[in-house]
Amino acid sequence: MAYAAGYAWSPHGATEQDAAKALDLFVFKDKAGLMGKLAFDAGRYEQFEEFRIANRSLASTVLSSGLTDKEEYEKLLALFAMSVGYFSPDVVAEAYTESYEQRGTFKINPLLKYLESLEAELSKSRMECEDSALVKNEFENALKMVKASSMLRDVILNDGNHPELDTLFDEIISKDRHLWLARNKEHGLEEGLEPFKKIKDRLQK
Repeated sequence: MAYAAGYAWSPHGATEQDAAKALDLFVFKDKAGLMGKLAFDAGRYEQFEEFRIANRSLASTVLSSGLTDKEEYEKLLALFAMSVGYFSPDVVAEAYTESYEQRGTFKINPLLKYLESLEAELSKSRMECEDSALVKNEFENALKMVKASSMLRDVILNDGNHPELDTLFDEIISKDRHLWLARNKEHGLEEGLEPFKKIKDRLQK
């Protein structure tokens, strides 16, 4: 939104660096000057996934599939990969299709290292915006969601072993409930948590 705002004010737009500085100054009020860049970088974890899909990351797909077997999950990935052709121009659809057809093996360790680097930067931030503690908790939980979802993908695709998953989903559900109620009314909370609760239930079986 901040990046788009730069174009709204100027036909020449704003560089990402300018937008990050503006976020640090006027939104996060981060004296460490880290949060603006972090807000951009947090959305780039998908570069460590094996192919691109439209309007979402592969980590988010497990919220649709849950903890399923590899064959069923592959069918879902194929559906996501091909569905872009229904609502995008050919040149866009072809780029996503090519990405899917040339996919490699999902390797989780580089992704986990990237998330750890973001968590380290977040811990060094010094925000002074009115809701700074809440914002920090929201970023922490969002990164934890990506971590847990990616680990679940590793279990499905590569028979990965992540015994901490049950605890991670417990923490996500508890923290997300707190964060939701800090920003919103209770309506919709349980529906939003349902995918996480279903995964947790499957992990315990």
